[in-house]
Amino acid sequence: MVSLWQGVRALLFLKPDPRRIGGDVVTLCLLFLLDTATTFLIESAAVAFDGRFNWGALAGLFVQMPFLLLAGWVAARRSLKGIEALHFPALAVAIGPPLTLLAFVATWFGAAQPLVLAWLYPALILWWTAVLLVAYVRLVGRGFRHGGWAGMAWIVVAAGAFFLPHPSLFLPAIEEEGPPYQPSIEREDAFHVQADLLDASLAQVKAQRPGVEDLYFVGFAGYASEDVFYKELGVISPLMNERFDTAGRSVLLVNNPRTVLQLPIASTTNLRRTLRAIGERINRDEDVVMLYLTSHGSANHEFSVNFSPLALQNITPSVLKTMFDEAGIKWRVIVVSACYSGGYVGPLRDEQTLVMTAADATHTSFGCGAESDFTYFGRALFDEELRKTRSLADAFDKAKVSIRARELAQGYQPSNPQIAMGSLIESKLARIAARLEAGGSAKAVPALVSSPPATQP
Repeated sequence: MVSLWQGVRALLFLKPDPRRIGGDVVTLCLLFLLDTATTFLIESAAVAFDGRFNWGALAGLFVQMPFLLLAGWVAARRSLKGIEALHFPALAVAIGPPLTLLAFVATWFGAAQPLVLAWLYPALILWWTAVLLVAYVRLVGRGFRHGGWAGMAWIVVAAGAFFLPHPSLFLPAIEEEGPPYQPSIEREDAFHVQADLLDASLAQVKAQRPGVEDLYFVGFAGYASEDVFYKELGVISPLMNERFDTAGRSVLLVNNPRTVLQLPIASTTNLRRTLRAIGERINRDEDVVMLYLTSHGSANHEFSVNFSPLALQNITPSVLKTMFDEAGIKWRVIVVSACYSGGYVGPLRDEQTLVMTAADATHTSFGCGAESDFTYFGRALFDEELRKTRSLADAFDKAKVSIRARELAQGYQPSNPQIAMGSLIESKLARIAARLEAGGSAKAVPALVSSPPATQP
């Protein structure tokens, strides 16, 4: 404590008393430990002790010590007062704790003044250097001119070492920024697991039930760069299971980094395989397959299938029709949620098909975006109307009205959703709805509130 008080005196440019400065190794080590502990406590308190000790910073604590020892050796040789070689290093280390405390207080008061903080650290180093030079000369007792330039040079070198990179003794806890880690499709584990994921999804599809007109569901979220499309399926799939008895008869194909280790990607090839596999399980005279496609769309009526860096093929109306034909699926419900999706109606319509689209062939639809949970069309049709009815046609009619009102309220040009219902599929879907209604009410599925939307193409 006596040596520490001499450090405080030196810090105020008062003359230190060499007789009260410990000149032995034990004193030097204790002062060094005290200086280290003071620095550690202040650095950890600055972040509310939320972090960990940085063992890698220990080596940086010894950078100045060789130069201070050299200055102490020169001071002992030049001194007229008979000081020991460790007197000056001990005094220099004793200055550390009070100077560190002063630096902390100055930083706290100057936190709102960037200019003050920018000059604070260099000013403290200059102060420390000036204090040591004055203390050195006083311990030697010969004045600046005859005090030994070598010793003072080592002090300056020690001060310059403060400008070298030196990590903190206490590292604050790192807060995660942005979403948690999501494996990318180009990673080897995600890429190679895809075939197994599709096989597993198709293997769980139940075979047809004789005498029962079952509904099978395929969800296809085609655009990986926006979460809204996969979020839609996250609500629509359980809704279809609960309301339309598709549990065990549904397959989801999703392009999204969040799902590459859980679900097969949405590609034209995977969709073709899925439809073929379902076509082999169903009774083609009885059962209906419903496909919900959600993504962006173009004015030339291409449904966007995108998962960078993969080069995936977009889906056109003719390609989609060929897929259903090749799979031998006779009874079809095809719902396309994309801009300009009305261009799918003509090529796909027939007496055994229901086609619903989010827009006509010349207009955009709305609701995509990074913050949205649903497109306008997906929200109105599934999340609102199909919770109240099992009639797809009735749900579409009411959804079309609410979508138009929402678009006009936002100042958008109406998307004008389209529907084409074949007379034969109309009768079949009515029978399925009647069977489901007769089976009793399904459990309620909680609705999601959509975020402010954007144009969908």
